[in-house]
Amino acid sequence: IEDLITDKGKVKLDVSLAYANSDRQGVQTGEPIVIQTGTTSFVTVPSAVGEARLNNDTLVGTVGVRYGLTAAAELFTRASYIYSQNRTQDLTGTASNHNSGFTDAWLGVNYQFLQDGDTPALLGFVEAAIREKYRGESSNGKSFLLGITSYQAIDPVVLSLTAAYRANIARTVVGEPYKPGNFILLSPSVAFAVN
Repeated sequence: IEDLITDKGKVKLDVSLAYANSDRQGVQTGEPIVIQTGTTSFVTVPSAVGEARLNNDTLVGTVGVRYGLTAAAELFTRASYIYSQNRTQDLTGTASNHNSGFTDAWLGVNYQFLQDGDTPALLGFVEAAIREKYRGESSNGKSFLLGITSYQAIDPVVLSLTAAYRANIARTVVGEPYKPGNFILLSPSVAFAVN
Protein backbone atom coordinates (compact mmCIF):
# COMPACT_ATOMS: atom_id res chain seq x y z
CA ILE A 1 0.00 0.00 0.00
CA GLU A 2 3.02 2.29 0.24
CA ASP A 3 3.41 2.34 -3.56
CA LEU A 4 -0.16 3.03 -4.68
CA ILE A 5 0.94 5.91 -6.93
CA THR A 6 3.53 5.12 -9.60
CA ASP A 7 6.90 6.83 -9.04
CA LYS A 8 7.57 9.90 -11.20
CA GLY A 9 8.75 8.91 -14.69
CA LYS A 10 8.06 5.17 -14.13
CA VAL A 11 5.56 2.91 -15.89
CA LYS A 12 3.53 0.09 -14.30
CA LEU A 13 1.54 -2.59 -16.07
CA ASP A 14 -1.65 -3.95 -14.46
CA VAL A 15 -3.32 -7.17 -15.61
CA SER A 16 -6.44 -8.67 -14.07
CA LEU A 17 -8.94 -11.43 -14.73
CA ALA A 18 -12.42 -11.58 -13.18
CA TYR A 19 -14.65 -14.66 -13.43
CA ALA A 20 -18.30 -15.05 -12.46
CA ASN A 21 -20.77 -17.91 -12.76
CA SER A 22 -24.51 -17.72 -12.21
CA ASP A 23 -26.90 -20.64 -12.10
CA ARG A 24 -30.68 -20.27 -11.95
CA GLN A 25 -33.36 -22.90 -12.06
CA GLY A 26 -37.11 -23.00 -11.57
CA VAL A 27 -40.40 -24.36 -12.83
CA GLN A 28 -41.56 -23.43 -16.32
CA THR A 29 -44.97 -23.84 -17.88
CA GLY A 30 -45.74 -23.84 -21.56
CA GLU A 31 -48.06 -24.80 -24.40
CA PRO A 32 -51.20 -23.29 -22.82
CA ILE A 33 -54.66 -24.58 -23.63
CA VAL A 34 -57.58 -22.12 -23.39
CA ILE A 35 -60.72 -23.66 -21.91
CA GLN A 36 -64.05 -21.85 -22.06
CA THR A 37 -65.82 -22.04 -18.70
CA GLY A 38 -68.76 -19.78 -19.51
CA THR A 39 -70.12 -17.58 -22.25
CA THR A 40 -67.51 -14.88 -21.71
CA SER A 41 -65.00 -16.52 -19.38
CA PHE A 42 -61.91 -18.51 -20.24
CA VAL A 43 -59.20 -20.30 -18.23
CA THR A 44 -55.69 -20.90 -19.49
CA VAL A 45 -54.22 -24.23 -18.43
CA PRO A 46 -50.60 -25.17 -19.21
CA SER A 47 -50.23 -28.53 -20.92
CA ALA A 48 -46.48 -28.74 -20.32
CA VAL A 49 -44.74 -28.27 -16.98
CA GLY A 50 -41.04 -28.77 -16.45
CA GLU A 51 -37.80 -27.46 -15.06
CA ALA A 52 -35.95 -24.55 -16.61
CA ARG A 53 -32.27 -23.93 -15.95
CA LEU A 54 -29.92 -21.11 -17.00
CA ASN A 55 -26.16 -21.22 -16.42
CA ASN A 56 -23.85 -18.36 -17.37
CA ASP A 57 -20.04 -18.07 -17.27
CA THR A 58 -18.42 -14.66 -17.67
CA LEU A 59 -14.70 -13.86 -17.89
CA VAL A 60 -13.41 -10.27 -18.07
CA GLY A 61 -9.76 -9.52 -18.78
CA THR A 62 -8.35 -6.03 -18.17
CA VAL A 63 -4.96 -4.58 -19.11
CA GLY A 64 -3.86 -1.22 -17.75
CA VAL A 65 -0.82 1.04 -17.89
CA ARG A 66 0.05 3.66 -15.27
CA TYR A 67 2.62 6.45 -15.65
CA GLY A 68 3.93 8.55 -12.74
CA LEU A 69 3.54 12.27 -13.47
CA THR A 70 4.73 13.49 -10.04
CA ALA A 71 5.35 11.90 -6.64
CA ALA A 72 1.60 12.25 -5.90
CA ALA A 73 -0.05 11.96 -9.35
CA GLU A 74 -0.25 9.35 -12.07
CA LEU A 75 -1.89 9.06 -15.48
CA PHE A 76 -3.51 5.73 -16.33
CA THR A 77 -5.37 3.94 -19.08
CA ARG A 78 -7.07 0.55 -19.17
CA ALA A 79 -9.04 -1.59 -21.61
CA SER A 80 -11.28 -4.62 -21.01
CA TYR A 81 -12.35 -7.65 -23.03
CA ILE A 82 -15.28 -9.92 -22.12
CA TYR A 83 -16.18 -13.52 -22.90
CA SER A 84 -19.51 -15.00 -21.80
CA GLN A 85 -21.19 -18.33 -22.41
CA ASN A 86 -24.87 -19.02 -21.73
CA ARG A 87 -26.43 -22.47 -21.45
CA THR A 88 -30.20 -22.98 -21.17
CA GLN A 89 -32.36 -26.03 -20.68
CA ASP A 90 -36.14 -25.65 -20.77
CA LEU A 91 -39.30 -27.11 -22.28
CA THR A 92 -38.13 -26.31 -25.80
CA GLY A 93 -34.81 -28.17 -25.36
CA THR A 94 -31.26 -27.12 -24.70
CA ALA A 95 -29.27 -24.27 -26.21
CA SER A 96 -25.85 -22.73 -25.81
CA ASN A 97 -24.35 -19.50 -27.13
CA HIS A 98 -21.39 -17.31 -26.42
CA ASN A 99 -20.37 -13.69 -26.91
CA SER A 100 -16.99 -12.06 -26.76
CA GLY A 101 -15.39 -8.77 -27.60
CA PHE A 102 -13.98 -5.45 -26.51
CA THR A 103 -16.05 -3.73 -23.79
CA ASP A 104 -14.42 -0.41 -22.89
CA ALA A 105 -11.27 1.72 -22.60
CA TRP A 106 -10.70 4.47 -20.02
CA LEU A 107 -8.22 7.28 -19.41
CA GLY A 108 -7.77 8.89 -16.02
CA VAL A 109 -5.68 10.55 -13.33
CA ASN A 110 -5.05 9.41 -9.72
CA TYR A 111 -3.84 11.93 -7.12
CA GLN A 112 -2.77 11.18 -3.55
CA PHE A 113 -3.86 14.06 -1.28
CA LEU A 114 -2.82 12.48 2.04
CA GLN A 115 -0.57 9.56 2.95
CA ASP A 116 -1.45 7.00 5.60
CA GLY A 117 -0.13 8.21 8.96
CA ASP A 118 -1.81 10.22 11.71
CA THR A 119 -4.84 10.51 9.42
CA PRO A 120 -6.17 7.99 6.88
CA ALA A 121 -4.73 8.21 3.37
CA LEU A 122 -6.86 10.01 0.78
CA LEU A 123 -6.66 9.44 -2.98
CA GLY A 124 -8.80 11.11 -5.64
CA PHE A 125 -9.43 9.94 -9.19
CA VAL A 126 -11.07 11.18 -12.38
CA GLU A 127 -11.76 8.89 -15.36
CA ALA A 128 -13.30 9.32 -18.79
CA ALA A 129 -14.42 6.59 -21.18
CA ILE A 130 -12.35 6.74 -24.34
CA ARG A 131 -14.53 4.10 -25.98
CA GLU A 132 -17.43 1.94 -24.78
CA LYS A 133 -19.34 -0.80 -26.55
CA TYR A 134 -22.97 -1.69 -25.80
CA ARG A 135 -25.19 -3.94 -27.95
CA GLY A 136 -22.78 -3.71 -30.84
CA GLU A 137 -22.68 0.10 -30.82
CA SER A 138 -19.61 2.11 -29.80
CA SER A 139 -19.55 5.51 -28.13
CA ASN A 140 -16.70 7.87 -27.30
CA GLY A 141 -16.46 10.14 -24.24
CA LYS A 142 -19.99 9.48 -22.96
CA SER A 143 -19.15 8.31 -19.40
CA PHE A 144 -17.19 10.00 -16.62
CA LEU A 145 -16.22 8.83 -13.12
CA LEU A 146 -15.15 11.03 -10.20
CA GLY A 147 -14.26 9.55 -6.82
CA ILE A 148 -12.11 9.26 -3.72
CA THR A 149 -10.57 6.36 -1.83
CA SER A 150 -9.55 6.54 1.82
CA TYR A 151 -7.65 3.84 3.68
CA GLN A 152 -6.06 3.28 7.06
CA ALA A 153 -3.53 0.52 7.75
CA ILE A 154 -3.70 -0.95 11.25
CA ASP A 155 -1.16 -3.75 10.91
CA PRO A 156 -2.06 -6.35 9.63
CA VAL A 157 -5.54 -4.98 8.69
CA VAL A 158 -6.21 -2.37 5.99
CA LEU A 159 -9.60 -0.63 6.12
CA SER A 160 -10.67 1.24 3.00
CA LEU A 161 -13.67 3.07 1.56
CA THR A 162 -14.20 4.16 -2.03
CA ALA A 163 -16.95 6.62 -2.98
CA ALA A 164 -17.55 7.60 -6.60
CA TYR A 165 -20.11 9.20 -8.91
CA ARG A 166 -20.50 8.06 -12.53
CA ALA A 167 -22.20 10.39 -15.00
CA ASN A 168 -23.48 9.01 -18.30
CA ILE A 169 -24.41 11.12 -21.32
CA ALA A 170 -27.13 10.08 -23.77
CA ARG A 171 -25.99 8.07 -26.79
CA THR A 172 -27.46 6.15 -29.72
CA VAL A 173 -27.87 2.37 -29.48
CA VAL A 174 -29.22 0.37 -32.42
CA GLY A 175 -30.42 3.59 -34.05
CA GLU A 176 -32.41 4.70 -30.98
CA PRO A 177 -31.52 7.30 -28.32
CA TYR A 178 -30.38 5.65 -25.08
CA LYS A 179 -29.59 7.31 -21.73
CA PRO A 180 -27.95 5.04 -19.16
CA GLY A 181 -28.55 6.08 -15.57
CA ASN A 182 -25.98 7.86 -13.44
CA PHE A 183 -24.95 6.12 -10.24
CA ILE A 184 -23.21 6.54 -6.91
CA LEU A 185 -20.79 3.87 -5.70
CA LEU A 186 -19.88 3.22 -2.06
CA SER A 187 -17.48 0.32 -1.53
CA PRO A 188 -16.06 -0.42 1.93
CA SER A 189 -13.52 -3.23 2.33
CA VAL A 190 -11.31 -4.95 4.86
CA ALA A 191 -8.02 -6.51 3.73
CA PHE A 192 -5.22 -8.32 5.49
CA ALA A 193 -1.62 -7.47 4.62
CA VAL A 194 0.81 -10.37 4.92
CA ASN A 195 4.22 -9.35 6.25
